[in-house]
Amino acid sequence: MVEFSKGLQRLNNSVYMYKLGVRPSFGDWPKWVRTTHGDDIFFSLGSMYKVADNFTADDVKAAENLIHIISTFSKTGIPQTLEAVPWPRFQDEAQFMDLNVESYRPKRGILRSECDFWKSVLPFKDSV
Repeated sequence: MVEFSKGLQRLNNSVYMYKLGVRPSFGDWPKWVRTTHGDDIFFSLGSMYKVADNFTADDVKAAENLIHIISTFSKTGIPQTLEAVPWPRFQDEAQFMDLNVESYRPKRGILRSECDFWKSVLPFKDSV
């Protein structure tokens, strides 16, 4: 994902990335499991309203924020949180927005150690 994003960025595309730190309260995963791949679908598409009756205020806040992020990105090409925290474009330092219920913070180096491990194990063709 990071290498693909770097390839898109090298082709002069505006790339934005986020890491979701909000775990749906209504999931079936054990408590020790963090946010998983695809959990954002429950929030961003409003699916939680169809699959759960027991969602929390944090679930609602996450859904409202992700729906706002996607809609502003669709309209303007720049994602924006409800709190209007400046969202950095993904560039060489792998900038991303860390989305949690309590805060939204721009950070650098998304999954750096994990990506470095997989780059050392698997060959990567340097193109998009």
